[in-house]
Amino acid sequence: VGILIYAHSLGNQFVIDDPSQILDNTAIRSIKNIPSLFLGSSFSEDNALVGIYYKPAMTTLYTLIYSLFGANPFPFHFVQLILHISNALLIYLLFKRFFSNTLSYLLSLIFLIHPINTQAVVYISSLQDPLFFFFGIIAFLQITKDNLSIKNYLFFSITIFLSLLSKETGFLFILVSLIFRLFINVKERGKFFFLTL
Repeated sequence: VGILIYAHSLGNQFVIDDPSQILDNTAIRSIKNIPSLFLGSSFSEDNALVGIYYKPAMTTLYTLIYSLFGANPFPFHFVQLILHISNALLIYLLFKRFFSNTLSYLLSLIFLIHPINTQAVVYISSLQDPLFFFFGIIAFLQITKDNLSIKNYLFFSITIFLSLLSKETGFLFILVSLIFRLFINVKERGKFFFLTL
C-alpha cells in the first residue's frame, strides 16, 4: 500500500534544501568522512562542516547512499519510502501488543497513508523524521516487553541514542518510555531510570 501511494514520488528530483545537503555537500561523498560527520553540522562549505544543523545519523545515511549510487535522487527517495513503510510495520507491532490485529492494522495503515506524513516521505531533506522515528519506535518496542534484561536495556540505549543522532526530537521517546515503565511495571522503575540517564 505504501509503495502504491508514494511510488509517484520516486521519480522526483532534488529540491529546496536537497542540493545543499546532498549535491553540494562534499562531506557525504566518501565513506571515509563518516567519523567527521559526528563532529559538525550536516552542511558542508569549502570542505568544512558548517552551521548548527547537527544530524549525523541522517548525514551518515546520505553518505552510504551517495557512495553506492552517486547523485541519483531515486535511491534517496526509495530509502526514505522504505523507512516510512518500516515505521508503519513497527507501529503495527506495537499496537498489536495492546489492541486487536484488525484495529492495529487499521491504525498503522492510517499512519502509512495519512497526508500529514507526505513531506517526511517525499522530501529527501526530511530524512531525519522517518529516521529518528524508526530508531525511537524500535527502542520503545524494547521497553514495552515484560521482564527486561540488561541486553534489552542496552539495545534500548543504543537505539535511543541513534534516534537522538537522527533528530533531537528523539528525546521524546525517552520520556514516553519512562512514563510507560513508571505506570506499567513498578518493580523496574529504578533500573530503567538509572539506565536511561
